[in-house]
Amino acid sequence: MKPLVIYDADCPACATYTKSFVSLGMLPPEARQSNQMVRDQRIIDRLDPERMRHELPLVDLEGPEVRYGVDALLTVIGFRFPRFARLVQRTFLYGWAKKLYAFVSYNRRIVIPTEPERWQLLDFAPRFHLGYRLILIGLLLSIIGLAHWLITDTLGATTLLPLAGVLLAGGIAVHQTSTSDRFPHWLDYVGHVSVSIFAGVIIKAVGLMTGLPFLSLVGDAVMVWQLIVRLRVMILPLWLVMPFVLLILLNR
Repeated sequence: MKPLVIYDADCPACATYTKSFVSLGMLPPEARQSNQMVRDQRIIDRLDPERMRHELPLVDLEGPEVRYGVDALLTVIGFRFPRFARLVQRTFLYGWAKKLYAFVSYNRRIVIPTEPERWQLLDFAPRFHLGYRLILIGLLLSIIGLAHWLITDTLGATTLLPLAGVLLAGGIAVHQTSTSDRFPHWLDYVGHVSVSIFAGVIIKAVGLMTGLPFLSLVGDAVMVWQLIVRLRVMILPLWLVMPFVLLILLNR
């Protein structure tokens, strides 16, 4: 097999782990290309236009086979660690790996935002998946709620009502700026808000555990900064920062 791994150039995590394959000697440098660099129409024609959005493609340049996602990763890992790759493929780990991979892949541009989409010959932007988006939001909000309760020993109206206001304001903004797919766009907004809060809560928790109170202010600043970045990515109005700041101030 002569492999060619094609990764999403707008996914920092994808770029990092595929680069680590080269650093660890699993792939030669020329066997790794971003979707922006692939120009060979013969390779493009071999790719599944839907699967390539959600699963890393590995093209065999010497044969007809194209592997995707977990199968592609295990193929590359198997070049260096064949026993480990076979272990995953033959056990329950394979099914778990595919579910975890799909969860991360469908949510990757919510966890790490990218600039508004531009036309690309190979478009690797993931589709919206309701189930995986709801799991991400539920997981993040559960962790945030638990952390807030542990830090402040309370989780009442001063938290839940302002948060509801932030989410409602986002729904209004999405309704005003979108002409279609409003519910998916609103859930994207909720996901971005959840990740923004989660990032700040982690910093605040570290400050509490280490006895560094200034990290509480840093955590608040990170939340606001993250939300501003994500509003720009979603092309939503910056006035949405105001109810978000109110949420932060009421929970200090």
